[in-house]
Amino acid sequence: MPELITGDSQARTWIEYDWAAMRSNAIRIRELVAPAALLPVIKANAYGHAAGGAALALRGLADCFAVANLREALDLRSKGVTGGIVLLGPCLPTEREAAVREGFLPTVSS
Repeated sequence: MPELITGDSQARTWIEYDWAAMRSNAIRIRELVAPAALLPVIKANAYGHAAGGAALALRGLADCFAVANLREALDLRSKGVTGGIVLLGPCLPTEREAAVREGFLPTVSS
């Protein structure tokens, strides 16, 4: 059943999350791209659409998740997301130790 988020009773807009539809789409995508891995990018709170909910809905289907930074990765962990989390943005020097300790997967660029 879709989850309805309105914010208040006077809302003119709303978001409906249909996590079952998201799972169904992910299953179909995995079938189409097999044996490739599935790496949903859910940075910026899944572009404002509840990264934690999206990650939990895709549990067991995504090979790992990608987020923008350490703060987003830690937020997913706090919501019960286990497994690989790719950090798309660079770690600040003060964040590197935590990223390694938590087992996050950093990207490297020049």
